[in-house]
Amino acid sequence: MCVEGWASFGGSCYSHLGSGSHWQCEARCRAANSSLTCNAGQSDSEFIRSNFFDATTAFWTGKYQSDMATNIEWDGIADEGWNGWTAEGCNSTFVNWRDDEPNDYMGASEDCAFFGSVPAVGMYYDTRWADGACSASFGCLCQSPASTAPAYLAWL
Repeated sequence: MCVEGWASFGGSCYSHLGSGSHWQCEARCRAANSSLTCNAGQSDSEFIRSNFFDATTAFWTGKYQSDMATNIEWDGIADEGWNGWTAEGCNSTFVNWRDDEPNDYMGASEDCAFFGSVPAVGMYYDTRWADGACSASFGCLCQSPASTAPAYLAWL
């Protein structure tokens, strides 16, 4: 069971708690006893798209390059597995990269994964992942197991 303001799906509770950098969103989710969404399967992706997407919103996932210090070379080829990407509390092996991702576009350090609508790059209502700069500001989509439903925090 989810508290008011959180949507229930597949044994989890979801809520959009503002926006910020990847690390700011991660901290915001933790403060609500949750984590950035794991987006662990196609059905999760479809639920998120139908309940949280609009034409201008992108969301961070909990996924980030686990070995950011070495900045793995992707050679412009989308990875078929995790290969250096991780998400705390996510045991899923589901992979949903866009065809040209992850790519560290134009040599930029893009170490955090996001999905959604980013009109400037032609992404609309897209549940496939892209890598982005962790400092970019995207939505904080938090997820918690329904058994540990987050308490409502008025300051969020």
